[in-house]
Amino acid sequence: MTSTSDDNTFAEIVGTDVDTSDRLAAIDHQIATLNARVKATSPRFAALVPHYRADIDALLDLRLWLTELAV
Repeated sequence: MTSTSDDNTFAEIVGTDVDTSDRLAAIDHQIATLNARVKATSPRFAALVPHYRADIDALLDLRLWLTELAV
């Protein structure tokens, strides 16, 4: 997440009107929800797990970007 285009994209996504701690709490909640889905996914729907994990990775990148921005 070092390129300028990534920074601009995340800035557009998260906006500037919301407190960073509120954003982090929302991101943490979404990560927990996706993690619960991964654990609860039955073998019948195992193909969904990589998509959930990709979403978690993207949220972790966003969270990292926000915490670096706040420092």
